[in-house]
Amino acid sequence: MKPVERDLIDAWLIASADLGVQVLSPFVVERPGESPASFRLLVRGFGSSKGTLICTTDDDLADAFAVAERAGYYASGLNPARYSRYERQHFIDTLEDWGWFGDGTRPAWLKGKSPWG
Repeated sequence: MKPVERDLIDAWLIASADLGVQVLSPFVVERPGESPASFRLLVRGFGSSKGTLICTTDDDLADAFAVAERAGYYASGLNPARYSRYERQHFIDTLEDWGWFGDGTRPAWLKGKSPWG
């Protein structure tokens, strides 16, 4: 794993602690009849009811997105250079863009509207 990819994972773990979102890393999607698909991490509660699978712009995004969709997840290809350091507002904006699909009360810092669209 490249250092910038490790930094991306660490930044999301910091986001998890700061924002109270559940992040699992690494995360493997089991595929019946095929080899498992590995993702950098899963962010629960955002993007779909199962969460968002994180890959990087260096990955085969078409394949990653197809795997995610078949398994009921949302997937996002993040630029590791842009997400290798935790910047609270940028991560909140990203989570806003993905949308809240979690169980229970949505986080208080979540406004419910994408800042990008």
